[in-house]
Amino acid sequence: MPKRTRKRHREGEPRFDVYVKNPLPIEWTTKKDLQRIPSPFVFELDPEMLNDHGLLLSMRRGAFERTKNPVMAIEALLIAHEAKLFPPLWVLEWLRDTFKAYHAAQGRKSMDSVMGLSDRRGKRHAFTHLFIEERNNILFHDMWRLNSFLGISQGDAATMVAERLKETPNWNQTGYPMRLPTSKWICEEFQKTIWNRSTVDKNIFAEGKWTKNQWENFLSKFPKHTYENLLPQIKKAMSSLGK
Repeated sequence: MPKRTRKRHREGEPRFDVYVKNPLPIEWTTKKDLQRIPSPFVFELDPEMLNDHGLLLSMRRGAFERTKNPVMAIEALLIAHEAKLFPPLWVLEWLRDTFKAYHAAQGRKSMDSVMGLSDRRGKRHAFTHLFIEERNNILFHDMWRLNSFLGISQGDAATMVAERLKETPNWNQTGYPMRLPTSKWICEEFQKTIWNRSTVDKNIFAEGKWTKNQWENFLSKFPKHTYENLLPQIKKAMSSLGK
């Protein structure tokens, strides 16, 4: 696989993942018409990326880099295909390493083991971690809504989502053991995710078109005692949102 060209990234400067369209805009060209080929590239927040595919891919990449969970790479491949994109290079590199290890083992190791889908004892499957990741993404998304649209601080938003989860009966229906996260942990982890980026364009999400009634319904899902003292600032924020 060709070596990637790595650009130096200045700290604080926004950085976006870039993807290649599949299929390419054209199948062949002449040297004369080379400059007129439509760009095959899109970046993660490009308007061409419908259904939040760019964000979903970035979230999978971030989760994979943090946890090395192979399910994140598998899901990224599926998301890219649905978005009519070639698989991201980090997914292809993971597949290369996996196939190389499987080939070197010459059948002495299962693909499940080589891919890292189960631990050495076979007791904890990668999907255990996936369910935890999915739960966290729901919490972080709601935190982002509260913080970005309603002006609620990250600390207060973390308390709201933590208390709502705590008061939800049978919230864990996966069959896997999962502990309730604390508001402190939720807030700290949120700051490491893409949701904490100042570059996330609120207007490309459905929430940007929510009406006041929709925001009130969303807010009603949280225990009232977690935001009662925040109502003045919430109402002020809602006054500038959709009618």
